[in-house]
Amino acid sequence: MLKPVLLQLGPVAIRWYGLFLAAGAIAGFFYAQWIEKRLGGKIVKELFLPLVLFGLLGARLYHVVNELPFYLAHPAMIPAIWHGGLAIHGSIIADALYLWHYSSRKRVSFLRLADILMPSLLLGQAIGRWGNFFNQELFGRPTSLPWGIFIEPANRPETFGAFTHFHPTFLYESLWNLFIAALIALWIKKRPTKKSGIVFTFSLIGSGIGRIFTELLRIDAVPIVSGIRLPLIVSAVIFCGGVMMLGIIMRAKQ
Repeated sequence: MLKPVLLQLGPVAIRWYGLFLAAGAIAGFFYAQWIEKRLGGKIVKELFLPLVLFGLLGARLYHVVNELPFYLAHPAMIPAIWHGGLAIHGSIIADALYLWHYSSRKRVSFLRLADILMPSLLLGQAIGRWGNFFNQELFGRPTSLPWGIFIEPANRPETFGAFTHFHPTFLYESLWNLFIAALIALWIKKRPTKKSGIVFTFSLIGSGIGRIFTELLRIDAVPIVSGIRLPLIVSAVIFCGGVMMLGIIMRAKQ
């Protein structure tokens, strides 16, 4: 049986979720530095820690808002990120706002900063998603496919209590984000773009596509707007926004 705790040292529990979050942040840092060397800039060391902190805060707040009735009833659980509950949509929004503030204050290109840093969020997410596996959360509909994962009865939604195996949507999102991050790395290595915003918008489009697919499979409780899951709507907005921004950038004169 999977256990969320890797190691117990007295009162201190080292959880798989936290381990994968840390591994994702470290990998994202080195990936951002690699991009920076090829696109130009010297901001990763200065910006990365604030972006990690703001990203975690935004991810947690977004999750709390999505499950507000539960957290209103259990407010002490709001800071308990070690139990899971971080949403990439919240990270994207929080980090974009921080980058916008930083670029305005320093008078540097927001799009260039986002080109360097946004792909690292996808890589970090690809690694961090494995924490959901050990927490047995964020899985999809029941499935008989050979790669379906067994979910303990205590972790199954009541309406799906009779089913045993479910779509590993965390795995789908992890592999997709890893694929997008690898495509970006290959593209930058072969043809470093001079147009600011290309890498950023491609990251948004890729992230949006992957999340739309997984949201169509997921069964966790989230707010519903006009019969549609709110995260699915946000994913569609991110995708459409990325496509529109990419079109504007490609037509703009440098």
